Amino acid sequence: AFLLAIKTAVPVIGLAYLVFIWMPETRNIAGPYVVLAVLGAASFSLVPVALELLIELSHPVSPEVTSTIAWAGGQLLGAIFIIISDALQAPETASPPRNMKNALIFQAVLAVLIVPLPMMLGLFGRSDRVSLRRVRSDQAGTRAA
Repeated sequence: AFLLAIKTAVPVIGLAYLVFIWMPETRNIAGPYVVLAVLGAASFSLVPVALELLIELSHPVSPEVTSTIAWAGGQLLGAIFIIISDALQAPETASPPRNMKNALIFQAVLAVLIVPLPMMLGLFGRSDRVSLRRVRSDQAGTRAA
């Protein structure tokens, strides 16, 4: 169930970032709102699923450690992307001045490049030993009690 949700949401997110490149040029408010609503819904639904999968994959490690590392990594990457996006701002002579078109392209390229990675989850490795280790160990602990 985790993998299906991730493999469904990630391409939608990548496509939304790609489509968002052309939204400012429409000069219409409805287009960006629709794209951002799809992007937000897919991203918002992906967060708990991804956290749960991370907890499953790192089972012996405490869930607090896993989620804190994931959160800190996301914050670090977010800061780096903000700095990069600021550097990609168009000059005053551009039309419109200081637009962020290059930053949108950067975000879209990054999103589309990342899409294949989650699509490969479960294709190789030790999937039989990884699947739901935490649930099985919790059930074994309940039976022993």
